[in-house]
Amino acid sequence: MSGVHTPGPWSSTYDGVWAKSPWNATVRIATIAHPSPMNGIDGVANAQLIAAAPELFNALQDRK
Repeated sequence: MSGVHTPGPWSSTYDGVWAKSPWNATVRIATIAHPSPMNGIDGVANAQLIAAAPELFNALQDRK
């Protein structure tokens, strides 16, 4: 893995994960699908986990 990614912080909503572009525009970097009502709960949790990726990555880098 190269370690190159969209810089954080990322944020999550019910239907996506968002980041700031270099031009300070809010851009969607992931779409969260909810194929059935029961999956909505899992979808929100998945979006939150994806949004935490930059922080998790930095925490792992700090442990080296």
